[in-house]
Amino acid sequence: MPMPLPLIPHCDLDPECCGCLCEMMDVDGPRFVCNECGAEVSKEDVARLVLEMGKLSTARTTTAYPLLEAWIATPE
Repeated sequence: MPMPLPLIPHCDLDPECCGCLCEMMDVDGPRFVCNECGAEVSKEDVARLVLEMGKLSTARTTTAYPLLEAWIATPE
């Protein structure tokens, strides 16, 4: 069972925006849209951000992003 997408701040791609990326299911598959400005973000950019978040040090991940650590460590 796939895990939900972690909260990804849109400011990682657009410093002017304070929103978060949300996964929206469409007939063509998932789309990733900012909940604040409505911008659509490519699947490739979202995948890159999630992988970068996973490269955080274990100490920081454990204290600041415990759910993200669990999501990345969960096998498919």
